[in-house]
Amino acid sequence: MGHDWIIDVLADLKRFASTHNLPLLEAQLEATTQIASAEIADNNDNACQLTQGEGPEFRQISPRFGAGKRAG
Repeated sequence: MGHDWIIDVLADLKRFASTHNLPLLEAQLEATTQIASAEIADNNDNACQLTQGEGPEFRQISPRFGAGKRAG
């Protein structure tokens, strides 16, 4: 899921703005949602895993989460 939860939060805030007749806030939240979606998609596209070592016991290293479990 990653950072997708923020899109749901922004949608809730947009509904609040709409319900309470706050059109400028609603428009700003729409723009923010588009920016957040683009950045999240870009981050997901650029995510990669590096490997270290060779053979049946190598480690996968994710740049986001540090060293992973040993395979094998």
